[in-house]
Amino acid sequence: PWAYMDPLENVVVGVPNSDLGGNGFMMLSAAPNPFRTATTFRYRLPTASAVRLEVFDPQGRVVHRRDLGVQSAGDQSAGVFGFRGNTGVYLYRLRMTDPSSGTELAALSGRVLVVK
Repeated sequence: PWAYMDPLENVVVGVPNSDLGGNGFMMLSAAPNPFRTATTFRYRLPTASAVRLEVFDPQGRVVHRRDLGVQSAGDQSAGVFGFRGNTGVYLYRLRMTDPSSGTELAALSGRVLVVK
């Protein structure tokens, strides 16, 4: 999520309602973050897409991978449950591909904090 903050007041004064990349794919949130064993990633798709979720440990190894199938346009979510990683920062990537051609349309990424 993107927001504009007033540097003098330290408060959010505006949140844009469009993707800064211009292609319509948008990562909305990962909540809760930080988490212990479960979190949910929310994202927006402008067109139907095949979606894959990957989570990486700090060394860059894939510790969780899940094909989410073809999802329709609009706001979507994917949960990770029973996560057994150690305390630390983990990176995630959502890959969206065209269901008919397999062409990658977008890759959204971010980070989450696991606490034990």
